[in-house]
Amino acid sequence: MTATYLYAIIPTKYEIVFDVASENEDDYQVYTIPHNNLAAVVSASPLADYKGLKRDEAAQYLV
Repeated sequence: MTATYLYAIIPTKYEIVFDVASENEDDYQVYTIPHNNLAAVVSASPLADYKGLKRDEAAQYLV
């Protein structure tokens, strides 16, 4: 299962696929999702399992 990781919001109305260097060929593609004149820069990401963490450990991921 995957989630969507949000990197940034940028001023563009175009769909862009970024050429991102990675050591792992299985890494997910970084691309934009445009809306009007703004776009979210995103990629798929493995869905993290936070169930095994203590409450204070999980809280640091919410910052």
